[in-house]
Amino acid sequence: MTHTLTRRALALLLTAGTALGLGAATAVAAPGHGRPIVAGAFGHEPILEIPSAVTPTATLDIRTAIPGRGPATQRGEILFAHYFLKVWRNNKLVEHSYDGAAPFDVPLGVGKLIKGWDQGLLGVRAGSRVVLTVPPDWGYGPRGGIPEAGILKDDTLVFVVDVYGTYQPAASAVGEPGRPYDTRRLPAVERLDGRQPAITVPAVAPPRWPESRTLVEGRGSRVWPGQTAIVQHTTVVWRTGAVTDSSWGKAKPAAFTLRPGKAGDGLIAGLAGVRVGSRVLLVVPPAAGQTDTLVHVVDVLGSH
Repeated sequence: MTHTLTRRALALLLTAGTALGLGAATAVAAPGHGRPIVAGAFGHEPILEIPSAVTPTATLDIRTAIPGRGPATQRGEILFAHYFLKVWRNNKLVEHSYDGAAPFDVPLGVGKLIKGWDQGLLGVRAGSRVVLTVPPDWGYGPRGGIPEAGILKDDTLVFVVDVYGTYQPAASAVGEPGRPYDTRRLPAVERLDGRQPAITVPAVAPPRWPESRTLVEGRGSRVWPGQTAIVQHTTVVWRTGAVTDSSWGKAKPAAFTLRPGKAGDGLIAGLAGVRVGSRVLLVVPPAAGQTDTLVHVVDVLGSH
């Protein structure tokens, strides 16, 4: 099933208040004592086989199939992850988020998710693939299962989770100031650490071609097309100066999948080669069928 069911299941839990660096490119998690077998690359839909003839564990079982090298996840931060979910009882796929969308985002460790996630994913390094075998008491059992998703109250669940990391809601760029530029020709951006930057568009015609400026120079790894970038961002219309989109206004970072059809060409080209920890100004002329030049200010917090 698709990301839509993921959102619905998470929304049910949130409403009910029920307590629901990069690693190696590929790995195989051998079963060992009747454990599930997992294969595949981080960030891609895994292969998961469950030994259904074996009685599942009665306690939460946590294994790292691919070890990450990024920062450890923190309680109270926003978790970015992809996952794949099967029911142990029948080895049946319930849902997954590997449908071309960016990783979804949820608060971790604050009682908004099933206990198996809230506790099992704390302290996991970014870039890790984790296999969680979640018994009913640690999963959907306390709320009677999710019958519409094929999950019964007594079902043990197996999640494969690719952890992109956790981030503070107000995380921002952390590098050194970039080189000065002509703010009579390009928008001026006031640096407000931990808050939405103030963008002032000059009273001149916008440039005919894309423009980019590094406002804060980070020291992390570079971002490349095809990757997923975790960012804070603000977008304004050059003509009016009005904010049309902002992760700051939503009180959490966003994930950009830098592939055609998932992000605009201006963002893909403008973020290529930018280092994690940087803030960049991107001026993007209108694409086909559009009329307005857009101004993006993007803080790159992480990439995978």
